[in-house]
Order: sequence, then C-alpha cells, then structure tokens
Amino acid sequence: MVGQFLTLVRDGNEVTATGTFNPENPKIKHATVLFMVVQGEDDSMVWTHGSAAWAADPDDPTKKVPWVGTASAEGDGVEGKRGWLDPGTVRGIAVALVVLPAQPGEGDGARKFEPPTIQALTWCVSSKLVAGNATEVADAMGVPA
Repeated sequence: MVGQFLTLVRDGNEVTATGTFNPENPKIKHATVLFMVVQGEDDSMVWTHGSAAWAADPDDPTKKVPWVGTASAEGDGVEGKRGWLDPGTVRGIAVALVVLPAQPGEGDGARKFEPPTIQALTWCVSSKLVAGNATEVADAMGVPA
C-alpha cells in the first residue's frame, strides 16, 4: 500500500488536505484516512487532525483517485495551549485503514476462507502549508479538491 499528501492548504479557519492512496490490491475498494498536520517544535508545537474517505474508481481500480479531508486551522499545543497553523513548513502524518476481504485459506479438501482483516498504512512527510483557496490550489496542481 502507498499513500501520500498532495496539497495542504489553509483557507481561513480550515486546512484542506489532499492526497492519493494506492492499496496495490484490487480487492480493496475503500479506505478511511486519518491525518494530522503538525507545525513547530518543542513548546511552540501546534497540531490539528482530520479525516477523509477514499474509494477506488469502480471502472479502473488502478487509477489514482485522490482523497480530500479537512481539519481546523486552530489546533492543540503543548501543555493545553491552543494555536493556529500558519503557512510554512509542516509535517503531514496519516494512516489509511482498509478492510481486506475474506481470503482463501489452507484446507484439506474443504473450501476454507480466512476471515476479513483490517490493515493500516501510516506515512509521514515534511510539506508546505500554503494559504489560499483550496479549490484553486488543487486546480492549479491538477488535483481534484
């Protein structure tokens, strides 16, 4: 499985995150993406979190389909402080959760299946949080918002 961030845009009080997810398994049709955006270090650190849904293209499961999620631009800080994410360098951290359907198992002539499982992929990248209109930024980069 492969996941990535494409854009992180602050538009007023909201951060819109876009990315791609490739489960590398045509049996996986959807995922829930939980993400966090972290800025600063030590006692000046601020973070926020959001979620997104990803679904495979029903006509072409190999097509890269983006996920889009939002989070508040105001986030938590160290020792109960609150703060705002500002344009600049951030860390994007995400996990995609998928359900892998039941799989054929080992058996002695009987038709056996292993039960479905939940699998997770986590990724972390340094990125830029930019200010602007999330739709306009995504359009300029060729990413559906």
